[in-house]
Amino acid sequence: NSPEPFQPAPAGAGHNYYFRAVGGMLLSPDGKRLYLGVRGARHSEKKPLVVYDLDEKGEPKGKPRAYAMGNFHLGISHLLLDPRASILYTIGWGGTGLFTMPLKNGEPAGDPQAYTFGYNAKSSMLPSDRFDCLIFAGQPATVEVGDVTAAGDLETPVSTFKFAESQEAVRLARVGRHLYFVKENKLWIWPLDKDWRPVDSPKPLPKMTAVGLWEGVHPFLY
Repeated sequence: NSPEPFQPAPAGAGHNYYFRAVGGMLLSPDGKRLYLGVRGARHSEKKPLVVYDLDEKGEPKGKPRAYAMGNFHLGISHLLLDPRASILYTIGWGGTGLFTMPLKNGEPAGDPQAYTFGYNAKSSMLPSDRFDCLIFAGQPATVEVGDVTAAGDLETPVSTFKFAESQEAVRLARVGRHLYFVKENKLWIWPLDKDWRPVDSPKPLPKMTAVGLWEGVHPFLY
């Protein structure tokens, strides 16, 4: 899934802990390109953004291209495309912020830009309705919110809201102006104000249980 050579496990290391996988994928609005976020374990992905051209049936055609995104540690876990500007947003384990790439006709062009904030990697990333704000789930147990300009730049400083004293990371979902996440086998809800900032403290939904199935640091809802 990448034209870049895979880094094998060093001699004596357990090969099960050295792998490459797709952490996220995104289709271009015109359906002509597929963006893959590649991530690894125990090895760095120096060019974790992989781009495929697609034919009229949606099948890959030609050779894929790989690009560096500024986060050269373990790769990409989530991608977003700003509908107002030709900018690709990525987050990934090993990087403490947001990494963006300008696009020209759907193809990465220019140099990636890094916005470093928070204490650790981000486990999920959500846009507001108008894409003028990004909401991140960070670790340890934080939600981080940053405004986005019309040109697609993340404004700093980013607002930080801590919801627990633990070191856990969660994966966020949003419905309207409410965030949802799983913690302690319960589904929690956290309201957002008009500026997309969390209000008060999150609360567990009564009579609602959830199972957190862990894939790395990402619990998914089932």
